[in-house]
Amino acid sequence: MTMSLFPFPRFLLATVLTFPMATAAAERVGLVLAGGGARGLAHVGVIRALEELQVPVHAVTGTSMGALVGGLYSAGMDAAALDAAVADMDWSQAFRDTEQRALRPQRRKGDDYDAPGELRLQLSKSGPADPLGVLEGQQARAMIVSMLQGAEYVSDFDQLPRPYRAVATDIATGMPVVLAQGDMGSVMRASMSIPGLLAPVEMDGRLLVDGGASMNIPVQPALDMGVDHLIVVDIGTHLKPQDEIGGMVAVAAQLVKLMSLRNSNEQLALMRPEDVLIAPDVASIGLLDFYEAEQIVALGYEATMAMAAQLQALRLSDAAWQDYVAATQPLPQARQQVDFIALDNDSNISDQVLLAKIEQQKGQPLDSATLERNIADAYALGYWKTIEYSLVTDERGEGVQITARASEREASSLKFSLGLLSEIGDQTDFGLFGSYLARDLNSRGGELYGSLELGDRPAAYLQFYQPLDYGSRFFIAPAISYSDKKVTSLGIEFDLGESVGDWRVETTQAELMAGFQFGDSAQFQVGPFRASGHYDFSRTATADLEEGSFDEGGWLARFRYDTLDDLYFPTRGNFLYADYQYHDSALGADAELKRARLIGQSAISLGADDQHTLIFSGRVFASEDAPAQPQNLYQLGGLFNFSGLPYNALSGRQLAFVMAQYQRRLTQPGVLPFVSPIYVGASIEGAELWSFREDISLGELNWAGSLYVGTDTPVGPVYFAWGVTSDSADTFYLALSWPFMLDDLRPGR
Repeated sequence: MTMSLFPFPRFLLATVLTFPMATAAAERVGLVLAGGGARGLAHVGVIRALEELQVPVHAVTGTSMGALVGGLYSAGMDAAALDAAVADMDWSQAFRDTEQRALRPQRRKGDDYDAPGELRLQLSKSGPADPLGVLEGQQARAMIVSMLQGAEYVSDFDQLPRPYRAVATDIATGMPVVLAQGDMGSVMRASMSIPGLLAPVEMDGRLLVDGGASMNIPVQPALDMGVDHLIVVDIGTHLKPQDEIGGMVAVAAQLVKLMSLRNSNEQLALMRPEDVLIAPDVASIGLLDFYEAEQIVALGYEATMAMAAQLQALRLSDAAWQDYVAATQPLPQARQQVDFIALDNDSNISDQVLLAKIEQQKGQPLDSATLERNIADAYALGYWKTIEYSLVTDERGEGVQITARASEREASSLKFSLGLLSEIGDQTDFGLFGSYLARDLNSRGGELYGSLELGDRPAAYLQFYQPLDYGSRFFIAPAISYSDKKVTSLGIEFDLGESVGDWRVETTQAELMAGFQFGDSAQFQVGPFRASGHYDFSRTATADLEEGSFDEGGWLARFRYDTLDDLYFPTRGNFLYADYQYHDSALGADAELKRARLIGQSAISLGADDQHTLIFSGRVFASEDAPAQPQNLYQLGGLFNFSGLPYNALSGRQLAFVMAQYQRRLTQPGVLPFVSPIYVGASIEGAELWSFREDISLGELNWAGSLYVGTDTPVGPVYFAWGVTSDSADTFYLALSWPFMLDDLRPGR
């Protein structure tokens, strides 16, 4: 037995549909859609019910979410298309300023590796940036434009299949602004610019924010469009009782609701006796409950069908309905020839950097899908806060106008995160990470990157990155680094009866790398390096460890391939990192040797909404002719590095590690970027250490596993886990970091 998504009684619907049909076919119907965040998805259910009742709509007005749904409906989307759009919408991506990780260039993916977390302080030329909103709204606008089906090129909204008006608020005066023309994507984006969250949209010299602040139910604009009947959808402004108002945020939110309620009541008072009010029961729906879309749409449908008798007077005959449907089809996609491409770019970055991403050619038909993807690729470089395009006509013919606005607050930034590796009941390592990134140092996009780690594993890194061409395919990246890490003598390299303990190994390294980008997925670097350092024992249980110094120099090659959708809790994609060092005495090495590292990870998701994920990981570290000194030792132990052992408990000159994980997402991702899902998972791990490369054999692996719960936070991923080895050694872990990539495992930039 199947159940309808919209469980309106069929017998009642059949009864209603036998009523006499409207005969005044010339009468025009206006649809008024209120704002209200996720509650606005009820408008989709209203439209579905109106279609089933064969009630036409000749004009649409909307505010905020009502402007979004109403704009898409005006552009020709029917209820089925709106349902599909809502179901496929990635709401969390719409409320982010960054492109999806898998689509970012390698340079921006590298921002994740050194210091996990998203706690940033944006800097402008005059000091800390003071943005007009948490988000610039590039992704929200791109989402809107991708759904407009050809209407994105319409500047006069009376020319849409259904004439349309959106309402925004002038932030300077507090007055409503009724938008009847302009760039449709920008107009809809302006109407839903939640103050403080989404930056205002500048339009005709005014800064526009969410229309809900001044006219949440736009009845008057619909009356001004000359309609004979109104269907007004009020999704409610629900005030909290006094005992639920606690704190400044709650008080501010209540004040905004009071303002919205007042202007809503003023608009509802304009309704006439012949107008119909539909009020879906969405009181239990939060402003950001977009993942409850199916339920919200159903509430809109049910509320409309409950008003079927009142709507019957507006119903069209079957023949008139077919004519109406034919007249409100989506506009054809624009395929006119592009005579020119114009760029308005106010940043320090050369126009050629942006144009290198644009595949659209003059003299060719417009390819909207490709152009939107190219603009997303250019935006992902991080140099601009917004990039928009529109079709324009002038003496040169018909062309594409691209407008790119500099991201002053992204020109440089400080990033902070915390590191905590705790074996509960035993040792705890703590670290404070900070990084500085200065972008657009020159017209080709040169960057200065520096990072500093304080705590139990001090480290510092400074790199200058300079693209050599406008497409950023070739680059140079000189860098200098410092590290101070602990290395244990436990393992296979030393006789446990002689000396057992730890060294502190300090290393300073300089490198001059040149590289090549393979699209957005892969990068290769090669160049000379020079390093020096020393090792001193820090703790011993049996006897003093050998101390000494070392000099290294030679050639270094790196390759990185990264398509993971998330670095810490991936659901799909692959990661591969490999490097090779050849130590040459001619370049200062005190020992001629070779080192190689290979790190790989692959994620595959199963089930609805990527709720179940399998993750396969592996590492092989090897060396040849390397003396058994601490700077040449790789370490094993810790969460996701042979769980059950303490962190870096064992060491050796050769290492192999494999891991399979099952991970399940327990909660939905938040709509806002700082609300992350909670995951639970389990791992099976195999690992071994050897002294010599020829001894490496995967058949000799020892086994371990873990159970864990984790989530991402603004200061980095957090894991609580229990690990156990096949020898019954077990450890409880609390980690505020990315355990899979620590110390020797970091792939660098």
